[in-house]
Amino acid sequence: MHLFLVLPSASSLKLNVDASAVPGLDFVGLGAVMRDDSGFVMGAMAKKVHGIYSPHLAECLAIRYGLQFAADSGLHVHTADSAHGGGSCSAIPCLVNGAAHALARHALALNFKRFWLEEIPYCISSIVVNGVCS
Repeated sequence: MHLFLVLPSASSLKLNVDASAVPGLDFVGLGAVMRDDSGFVMGAMAKKVHGIYSPHLAECLAIRYGLQFAADSGLHVHTADSAHGGGSCSAIPCLVNGAAHALARHALALNFKRFWLEEIPYCISSIVVNGVCS
């Protein structure tokens, strides 16, 4: 079964987020990808946050920092998707959220936060180009 990213409606931006954790470590990795209605990556973020969080709270942090990144970049997000259900965001299968998940995993190895605007981070380029995951 192939799952595909659902793009936002015309003239809208969608934020896809994910969080990643490794048992025994006291931090989580957060990833966020913003796309326009044509699928173009408008921005991406990878951030490590210290602390031990439940999966639900880690996803909430990913949404929070993803929305903050969008606001700081002057972008207005209309929809947010997360691989963990809850709240008013859409819960989507992890396979569809591949780029955000890859950024969250990438963030685990970072000593600083990373942001990209109107470029595709190398660590998610194959996922984005294939168009299968967000």
